[in-house]
Amino acid sequence: MNIAVRLEGGLGDHLLGNRFIYAIKDKYKNSNLNIFSDTENNSSSIDILKKIFPNLYQNTKVIPYRKDKNYKIFTKFGTETYPAHLNNLPDDIALEIKKHDKFYDLHIDSLKWLSYDFDWLRYYYFFPKPEINVKQKYNEKYIMAHLYSRPDSPYNLDQKYVIELLNKFSENNDYKIVILTMEEHKEYYKELYDNKNIIIDTSNNIYEVFEIAAGCSAFIGIDSGIRYIPYHFSKPTQVS
Repeated sequence: MNIAVRLEGGLGDHLLGNRFIYAIKDKYKNSNLNIFSDTENNSSSIDILKKIFPNLYQNTKVIPYRKDKNYKIFTKFGTETYPAHLNNLPDDIALEIKKHDKFYDLHIDSLKWLSYDFDWLRYYYFFPKPEINVKQKYNEKYIMAHLYSRPDSPYNLDQKYVIELLNKFSENNDYKIVILTMEEHKEYYKELYDNKNIIIDTSNNIYEVFEIAAGCSAFIGIDSGIRYIPYHFSKPTQVS
């Protein structure tokens, strides 16, 4: 049986959808899965899944574009902009998907997975361990933190609160704190530069984040795709 699966959105949506790909494979053990990553030609999310779970992601394709960035649908609530709608896929991709025996749309926000024939409930809290051996980036005991995403993120916490929180953690804990950020956002943590118990890590690829998560004792963070990575290593996670 040939099965097509669509993953949509950013890193977090791909990691959440990955749970249900295992559910599909469990139900159809001898099936051939073809994964379509609907990200308008951004391969970063599917690339990390291919690296971490190479046996599952042998056949993948990145959808290069959507037909209309402002695609409209009509609902009982009125007209809504919905560029992720299946009817907005390129015609050649839609035709390719139709050639499969089955199709699962794992667009997380659409909630279609609630009505599919696989056991989604069993896999809802399932974050599979990586198929490859992910080495630990740091050897000491540490807590992994991701508390600032980007300037326009709706999930950011007040900067003063974040700095005070991290200082208290570093003063009252035997663990160091590894803060994930990007080079261009490093100044957000400038008040912590001299704190010897805090490591500011400007990792520039998601695989390094998996390496950091593999060795952490716990994770604290905001609501972002990064929060799901420690789950794959069964790490305690607290999200604000």
